[in-house]
Amino acid sequence: MKKILISTLALFMLSSCSAPQNPAVVAPPVSTAPIHYVNDRFAFIVTVPSEFIAQGESDNGDGQAFATRNNRAEIRAWGGHLMEPEIECSANAMFADELPQPTYEHAQSGTSVVSGSIGGDIFYAKVIRTVDRCLGLTIKYPASEKAIYDPAVSTLAGSFKG
Repeated sequence: MKKILISTLALFMLSSCSAPQNPAVVAPPVSTAPIHYVNDRFAFIVTVPSEFIAQGESDNGDGQAFATRNNRAEIRAWGGHLMEPEIECSANAMFADELPQPTYEHAQSGTSVVSGSIGGDIFYAKVIRTVDRCLGLTIKYPASEKAIYDPAVSTLAGSFKG
């Protein structure tokens, strides 16, 4: 009797440790590889950290948004044509209304950067002006998560080329 009880218990334990009967319900592993977004229409590239999920390229192909799973942080990368030479294509001019008092500004050789706080969020923008294009990159994330996103901003901004 003791052997039957032990055998039954062992069989029960083994059967409870087996693989799921329906593998379709097992979630795939989350990718840790960054996203290399290439915009063919405006010829720019940016490497987006793996924590962000692509939201789909815009209908006219001018760019794409990326968001974290909890939607607390967002990245936008976009491009546009410079139809007139006097069109303002700088981070300071483009985001003056949203960020009237930036905490950081830099401009050199057609590239400008601006960052600061908007409410409880940190906002960072990088704009590249070429002969005929204006390319932009923005990231917005909670100031309370600065330690998490600041390293990503550095990598992201460095990878943005046009």
